[in-house]
Amino acid sequence: MNRLRKTMATLLVALCIIGCSSVALASRVTFTSKRIYGGASQSVATLARERSINIEQRVDYVNWNGQSDWKFRGYNGGEACTELKTIPSTGVGNWLADFTKYPSAVTVRESIRSSSPSDYLIFSGILYV
Repeated sequence: MNRLRKTMATLLVALCIIGCSSVALASRVTFTSKRIYGGASQSVATLARERSINIEQRVDYVNWNGQSDWKFRGYNGGEACTELKTIPSTGVGNWLADFTKYPSAVTVRESIRSSSPSDYLIFSGILYV
């Protein structure tokens, strides 16, 4: 009976560690066929900040759909907390925007050059904050 209790306690501790680890890894979001429309920038995610130097937009696929000047930036409380980063026309790759402030949570906004809300590009990738 004592052995069973020790085994159950060990299992419970392991599950707690795994649970905490998955929360720590939650500061990323995966996009599949995400559209960024023309007009005002759009919020794509709000996440707890885990990275110490920058946010990373990994782009695995992009269909520019005739658009250009794709940009992203991190915000906290309506104020910019990263540099403004332009994703070049090559598109696919890892793009970094360095922090200028270090808040606990970051909202990432993205935009394209077009002012028409019917224009868009499509991408797939991962955002790390």
